[in-house]
Amino acid sequence: MGVLGGASLAHLGSVLPDGAPYTVPGWIGTHGEYVAIVTGLYSRKVRNLRRDPRVALSLTAADDPFQPIIIRGRVIEWVEGDAAWTIVDQLATKYIS
Repeated sequence: MGVLGGASLAHLGSVLPDGAPYTVPGWIGTHGEYVAIVTGLYSRKVRNLRRDPRVALSLTAADDPFQPIIIRGRVIEWVEGDAAWTIVDQLATKYIS
């Protein structure tokens, strides 16, 4: 299952318009071979990532909080509509159950 299959929160880092870093915790999981993050359409992180798709994620496994997991990359796809709600439902099940 791995840490992305668990219910650890991830801290997502993006870049503000003035170049300053911005981080916020959130739900994370996988969608096929990609990392999926749940966010509102008009959140600060979405505005940041639509302008500059570079992203960094930091999280820890519940069983080893001193072993950091860091993922860096770029947003390559925005999933919206019914397809997005399917992903949201999958992530909600693991975080709320």
